[in-house]
Amino acid sequence: MSQLVQDTSGLYIPKHDHLTFTYVASGNGTGEISTITYRSGGSSGTTVAVVTMTYNSDDKLSTLTLV
Repeated sequence: MSQLVQDTSGLYIPKHDHLTFTYVASGNGTGEISTITYRSGGSSGTTVAVVTMTYNSDDKLSTLTLV
């Protein structure tokens, strides 16, 4: 899976075995994903990458940042 992410988006996501999603309420009342935390070693393992997303006033994805 991580190789697919690397190939399709141009972002390098290190090898991982757990994802945690954080949501933020959007203008239309639905929850949008604001962060994805990638971990190696399960849910309490080492964080290997964090993707942060922001949305515009139309609830469209505006930015995506990989740390």
